[in-house]
Order: sequence, then C-alpha cells, then structure tokens
Amino acid sequence: MSLRYYCFLCVFLGNPLPHGPPEQVLAFAGEAVILPCSFSPTGSDDFPTVEWSKEDLQPNVVFLYRDGCETYEMKDPLFQYRTSFIPKELKNRNVSLRISNVQLSDAGKYQCKRLWKNGRRDITTVELSVGTSTSPKGVCGKTRTDNTVSFPAVTFPSGCGTVHLVTY
Repeated sequence: MSLRYYCFLCVFLGNPLPHGPPEQVLAFAGEAVILPCSFSPTGSDDFPTVEWSKEDLQPNVVFLYRDGCETYEMKDPLFQYRTSFIPKELKNRNVSLRISNVQLSDAGKYQCKRLWKNGRRDITTVELSVGTSTSPKGVCGKTRTDNTVSFPAVTFPSGCGTVHLVTY
C-alpha cells in the first residue's frame, strides 16, 4: 500500500498518524516508570477517552480511561494492577502512564490515544527500553581501597548498550 493511499485512508477514516518519532524512555526492571502523554485544551470541557496500548501485545490495551474512570475489561492481564494515571495531574491534562514493577517484557512501543466525542483523535508514541543493573538496589558506587570508585553497569538489551552510572 502506498503512503499516499494510506494517508487518504487515514483522513477518510479518521485515524491520524502518530506525530513525529517516538519519545525514548529508559527504565530499570523492578522499578516504576512514567510514559509521558498530555493534551491541549479544546473549546469545550470535554475530557477525552484515553487508551494506552502496546504494540505486539494481544489484547494490546494496557490502560483505558473512559467517562472519568479506568475500564478493566479490555486490559491485558500482564498489566493488571501495574498501570495507573497520577490522579492529581488529570486536571492539568497530563495523562502520562505509570507502570509499576517494570518487567523486561514491558520494553517496546506504546501509543497514547486521546479520543474526543467530536471525533478528534491524537496519538503519541513512546518507546520504552528496560534495563537491568549489576548492583543491588540503592548502591550507586563503591569506594575501593585504592581510592578509585567503581560504578554498577546497567544493560539495556534493546541496543542502547551498557551504561555506567555515575552520580556526584
């Protein structure tokens, strides 16, 4: 299918293309992470339905917010009890997704879809990379007897390589 034909279908069917390249977010396995998403005010007080989904997952919905509350029926069981909004941020139109107890399998592309009653749709794509640490939780560096400092290595399997944490 050509891009021209696909874009015609998008306009005709009302399915917009995601805006720009995905935002990159890095997380540690076992920790919590925030996937950013927000929306601009519209002419009305209409709060959109917000659907967070993950590519290559069936069912692909990881969080669905409709009519002022979370809807659980369509949620993938792998994300049960691990996803939420930050309630006090909703009034600021911040619909970022919090994932707790991040798993290596959580890595991938996520879409935040905002769907208004008037048919308007916006999509933001976020790519999550999940890494593991070689040190116990909370240990940032260790001083050796020769006064050099060793830092734990963090590995991101999605091609980011190994990152050595340095904090001052």
